[in-house]
Amino acid sequence: MLPATLLALPLAAPAEPTPVTVRVLSDDAKFIGTTLGGARIVIRDAESDAVLAEGVTAGITGDTERIVTAPRVRHGSIASEGDGGFSTVLDIDRPTRVRIEASGPLDHPQAMAEAAQTLWLIPGRAPHGADGVILTLAGLIVDFGSPSSFGRDFAAGTEVPIAVEVAHLCGCPLTPDGTWDSNQYEIGYRVTRDGADIATGDLAYAGAASHFAGGFTPPESGVYTVAVTAYHPLTGNTGVGSRTITVR
Repeated sequence: MLPATLLALPLAAPAEPTPVTVRVLSDDAKFIGTTLGGARIVIRDAESDAVLAEGVTAGITGDTERIVTAPRVRHGSIASEGDGGFSTVLDIDRPTRVRIEASGPLDHPQAMAEAAQTLWLIPGRAPHGADGVILTLAGLIVDFGSPSSFGRDFAAGTEVPIAVEVAHLCGCPLTPDGTWDSNQYEIGYRVTRDGADIATGDLAYAGAASHFAGGFTPPESGVYTVAVTAYHPLTGNTGVGSRTITVR
């Protein structure tokens, strides 16, 4: 027979499988999924900082109407099966406060943003219903086509073409009068040499989704930095890209 003191000890609660799904939403757009490399997810114990799970979101960007254009209904779901997300199962035996971190898109490091949320997990209970935990990343991708990553030597007095692609962090494109109306976005460039402004201006929509173009003429030889900024006044979403060129 066990001693009475042992019989009085409380029994440890068994660990329960606790499903957790995390999705990452591009601000004013859709889910960050496979097409842009996904977003990295880290789930930590908020008290000890120990990593409980980590991975990368995968899947499609989701349904535009459900996520962006349709009116939101309280407790309504915006995600569908196959939409970008990261799912895991944690074995916990007590309510556990966790910190969920997201960073992405991984294929575009110059545009990567971060977000985090702290919440309680209850053993055996999935947080935040069918959609899971949704973290939102703000920003825009600005990818240079010209000047390219190579062949950045130009001649003084000759126009240097500037061509970029601008999109949301999910890859959602900008088009005239589209869901993400390119007419509402301010795409500008600034050229500097030795810290001084050489040229500034706007880039125009170039006829294909998310493409914007323009150019400038360097007056003399030197090393120039071409910076392009993208800004959406209605949301505050911003993106920046830059190239350094040599003018002979």
